[in-house]
Amino acid sequence: MGSLDSWVRYWAGRGPARPALVVGDTVVTWGELADRAGRLAAGMAERGAGAGDRIDIVTRDPLVLVEMLAACAYRGAVAVPRDP
Repeated sequence: MGSLDSWVRYWAGRGPARPALVVGDTVVTWGELADRAGRLAAGMAERGAGAGDRIDIVTRDPLVLVEMLAACAYRGAVAVPRDP
């Protein structure tokens, strides 16, 4: 379990209702994180993003950042977080 995508999938399989991310009053479970990252990864694929492609991530929202990092890992893309 050495990559972010395998880590998310592992924990989503073991405890999908368990909290993965907590930011303020917002709680995202492992199942929700895996689902959101999967949908983002599918959107990347539809737009032609794949392994090795660089994906700029510009956000102040830590939940969006983690979801995008996981989505990039799902696609094999390189996440490039940028300070907004």
